[in-house]
Amino acid sequence: MDNIGRIVGALLILAAIAIVAQTVIPGGRHDLWTYFNPLMAVSIVLVVAFSAWSMTAQASGDGGASVPAGRGEARIVFYLGLFIAYLFFLNWFKELDEGEGYGWVWIVLNGAIPVLNVWAGTRLWTLDRE
Repeated sequence: MDNIGRIVGALLILAAIAIVAQTVIPGGRHDLWTYFNPLMAVSIVLVVAFSAWSMTAQASGDGGASVPAGRGEARIVFYLGLFIAYLFFLNWFKELDEGEGYGWVWIVLNGAIPVLNVWAGTRLWTLDRE
């Protein structure tokens, strides 16, 4: 189970790097977003699930040092993750249905999703193993 957390953490960090690289590096690679959108959807769900687990584990007193984040930090990431999930799925389904989403939403998402991924990835990577 310890290695699964590290693997998921590493994958979240690699997804963050890929999203930032795709966003920042100039060039006509717009067809890669069709592959990155499912990756972003999975990473959002993982971040929300991990922050919810972290929040409830801290609240129940189950863990102490093994809980990867403080309760307040986990709450912020949980609710921010839910908001980002709402924006992402709204815009992604709009794009799939109508062919074009809101451009400003993609700008916000391409900045916020890597931050959330790095948060969860580093917490999963450094999770205290007992």
